[in-house]
Amino acid sequence: EIIVLATGEKVSPAEIEMAISTDRLFEQTPVVGEGRPYLSALLVLNDAEWIRLADRLGLDAAQDAVLESSVVEKTLLERIAPRLAHFPGYTRIRRVHAGLTPWNVHDGLMTATLKLRRKQLLERYADEIEKMYEGH
Repeated sequence: EIIVLATGEKVSPAEIEMAISTDRLFEQTPVVGEGRPYLSALLVLNDAEWIRLADRLGLDAAQDAVLESSVVEKTLLERIAPRLAHFPGYTRIRRVHAGLTPWNVHDGLMTATLKLRRKQLLERYADEIEKMYEGH
């Protein structure tokens, strides 16, 4: 599977997703950006790691709205950046959308072999993906 950016650069999302998931905070890490100017990621965070991070940031982990704050996005991007340092610059993740509910076979977002269904993810999160590219 290959993502082609608006710049024509070709990216293998699997390698980037694997690098991001070396951080225990990130449980599921699909990268998006087909036809877009840069890459973004839909992230599912590990509950225990999120609670620790939110506490360090002085945020209430129980409030879903804090996941959409610029402070959280900036912090997540800062955690991702060093994991992608050895990749070409165009593979940098510039925006993220974070959630806490893991995707599974029953919600139709994973196959029986536990692979993410990208097409379904893109459809289900179309609004969130659009927000990551607004104004760019």
